[in-house]
Amino acid sequence: MSMKISFAGDKVVHAETKGFTIVTDVPSQPGGEVSAPSPVDLLLASLGTCTSYYVLHFCEQRGLSLDNVGLSLDVERDEEAQRIAKIRISIEVPPGFPDRYLDAIVKAASQCTVKKYLQDSPTIETAAVKAWPGAILASLMEEPSPVGRPSLGAGCGRPERGASGDDG
Repeated sequence: MSMKISFAGDKVVHAETKGFTIVTDVPSQPGGEVSAPSPVDLLLASLGTCTSYYVLHFCEQRGLSLDNVGLSLDVERDEEAQRIAKIRISIEVPPGFPDRYLDAIVKAASQCTVKKYLQDSPTIETAAVKAWPGAILASLMEEPSPVGRPSLGAGCGRPERGASGDDG
């Protein structure tokens, strides 16, 4: 999987993947316009929507109605550390939901892939690389090219040709 990130002006950032553009902004405190969800909002939305898929699948497998079934996420922050300290996911079911499935639906929801990534996080490597001139702009504006020509985003993020690793 690959994702291209670009700056759209002010504090707005676009992430492009699989033909979709995901727009983010930051809260007004660090200078954002609050014109889109923040990256942390999207992290929480990813966790919530992933968890809801497992709830949906659980109910469908058992022929249970999804009417009045939903999820809510509540977040506790550690203000000193400036981060999320705890995420509480509540699976909301209607009064007529069978009691015998309450523990099982929680167990099913706990299989969420995003939750697993957060609990056993992957290694994240960050590096600065020189992109080929114009490759970033071209990757954002061009359609995929015919065979024999570079495709969308080709070269973006690759070191310049002939780069020897020195500054001279």
